[in-house]
Amino acid sequence: MSDIEIKALEKHNTMLKEHLKDQENTIERLTMMNKSHKTINGQLRVRLNRLEEENKKLRDKVADDRELIKDLYDFG
Repeated sequence: MSDIEIKALEKHNTMLKEHLKDQENTIERLTMMNKSHKTINGQLRVRLNRLEEENKKLRDKVADDRELIKDLYDFG
């Protein structure tokens, strides 16, 4: 192998190492983003569950109030 070929291969090897380091940084960044998104999704799930419970309670209260108003109207 000639000196030119060796230098070309060394240059290519250096470029591949740089590319690999960039890819590792990208993986690290995306892993942190994924962790953050999982945390946020968990918080949103808790909030959604609370809102669904509150919504059910309000629907039940409206139904009870509607029945009470109807009974009062029919009584009067």
